[in-house]
Amino acid sequence: MNLKENKLCVVIWANSKHKRLGELLETLNNQTYSKQNYSVHVIAQREKDSVNYLPECVYGAIVHYIENPEFFSKDKAVSMFVERLLPENKFDAFVFLGADRTVADNYLEMVNKNIYEENTILTGKLDVRTSSKTWFYKLKYEILNAHQHFVNNTVNISRRMFELAQVIDGNNCAITSDVLEKTGRICFETRNDELKYSLFLASNNLKPMYCPFMSTSVDVENFDASTANLSSRYSLFKYYVPLLHKKPWYFIEFVFSTLKPGALFALIVYAALLYSSFTFLTGIGFKYVLHLGVLGAFSTLTGILAAALNIKSLLYLFLYPACSFMLNFKVVTKKISLKGIQKQIHEDENVNSATVNSIVSDGRKDLICKLDLVSEDGMRKVVFRFKKRRFVSDAHLRMYDAMEDISRKLKSKGFILKVCQNCGHFESCQDGTVDLLKGTCKYKSGPQNIEPAVQTLIWNTCQGFMPQKISNIINDMANKNKPSN
Repeated sequence: MNLKENKLCVVIWANSKHKRLGELLETLNNQTYSKQNYSVHVIAQREKDSVNYLPECVYGAIVHYIENPEFFSKDKAVSMFVERLLPENKFDAFVFLGADRTVADNYLEMVNKNIYEENTILTGKLDVRTSSKTWFYKLKYEILNAHQHFVNNTVNISRRMFELAQVIDGNNCAITSDVLEKTGRICFETRNDELKYSLFLASNNLKPMYCPFMSTSVDVENFDASTANLSSRYSLFKYYVPLLHKKPWYFIEFVFSTLKPGALFALIVYAALLYSSFTFLTGIGFKYVLHLGVLGAFSTLTGILAAALNIKSLLYLFLYPACSFMLNFKVVTKKISLKGIQKQIHEDENVNSATVNSIVSDGRKDLICKLDLVSEDGMRKVVFRFKKRRFVSDAHLRMYDAMEDISRKLKSKGFILKVCQNCGHFESCQDGTVDLLKGTCKYKSGPQNIEPAVQTLIWNTCQGFMPQKISNIINDMANKNKPSN
């Protein structure tokens, strides 16, 4: 236990969605640790065109606003902040906390007592709490609380006892300044980043360790049940396996532990294996699979006894696989929805369109239709819509060519698109643009062309529409009837 009082810098990344930030800052302002040996800094992400939702100093914490939140992610903003403070050598260690966490009054004192040497990386304990009175959140709290109590008192504490590396919790960790000087950055914005950063540190003999005395709690409504996805874990495993022969034993164990399955997945695999062996679908004997299940049940029972769970907590613990499935399903659907929204925003930013009313003829009568004039990533398309029918032109560099293409497709179906571009009275004008949208109308300028030419656009239409073939025949007849000089 360290008795020296280190200079600590508490760093909190927050935005306007974190409603419990004030509670956390108030607790940090009333710590049992010496006031002169720590300072609290909030890196606040301000939404675009919004006012500051925190004063420059609140509960003794200094607030730093990010002026360009679209560019500065959490990792980038916090890393830049730490890089500015490191050359000053004012702090011995940096403590990173989540804005939705709560801590005890002696939290910083416990952090300081466990920073016993250089190259120290500590990640703390997470508990669950609830302030809601609804039965759903109460049930969820009981299940998650039983699971966290079990994990903290078995898996996490055992890894600390055997001095094994632990995946960093980016919302509750302490890193000494010498480590940050060596790495030059922090990286725990997502679960994938936390695993990647932890493996990176451990591969460089900077071992992240679990500290049960660094206790934080989170409300059940803000509990994040997500883990690093399988593809990320597999790619990291594949990257580090060729390097294992050069690394210490704890790192080898850490790399292989990245592929450990969750409780629900393990139960599903075991049930499938038990069924296959019972029906002789595999060459593995039923008794061996049964022995494996007995061994698993025995180890689980040993963990329950070590965690000192009562009957009530034990019953809630058995409900955790179902709860875990629901929580992860919610996370996955949220990610899919977010990707869909981002894709839609990207499409909206790169696609411009306008809709105009037009006329199409089937040879007997005129029908009102709509034309969508689309500009997408520098290419032009025309979409013809009539009731449930829909025709799309190919992508062209010019809107003129796209209109010609849709007219040709409609003509093959027996329809004539009555727009100025297809009219015999229309004469295109070189207006200096790529799309070639403008032209003049001879019909509107009078039968003898004695009035000034009337400007029009290729998608306009009027009652004087005349197909180009008929116009060519009339012009040929007029030319034949002209007297020769």
